[in-house]
Amino acid sequence: DTLTPGHYFWRIFSVSAHEGAGPFSDTMPFRVPYPGPLLEDTEINNDELVFAWRAPAEGQHFHFQFAQDAAFTQILHDEITTAARVAVAKPGGGTYYLRTKTIEADGFQGPWGSAQVIEVPRDIPYWLLMLMLLPLLVLI
Repeated sequence: DTLTPGHYFWRIFSVSAHEGAGPFSDTMPFRVPYPGPLLEDTEINNDELVFAWRAPAEGQHFHFQFAQDAAFTQILHDEITTAARVAVAKPGGGTYYLRTKTIEADGFQGPWGSAQVIEVPRDIPYWLLMLMLLPLLVLI
């Protein structure tokens, strides 16, 4: 958990009280992946939601998913992009989930970042507004 993302190598040897230190094992590579980026900015307008996060490092791209459920079984939008933002058609009001993961230049995919939650405001039907305004019209 304390290593920064990148490529590393390790090797080991055994130590015995009778024989001392043995030879090193073969060197083994491992990789600490870049985490999925966290959402930094969200715009909600009449037609779409726009999500933005940190810019990719050279050669990186992102896998983005937007879903109706926290388990991501009801995915509404799935996109791989080199951009640091994604626009999604605005769904109906309710709770939605999104996640991203980083894909490195060589194709290695890091883990999904933590799922993030967004509440899309529910539209108020015009007839409900009329019902709420009706008592005011009667008073006038």
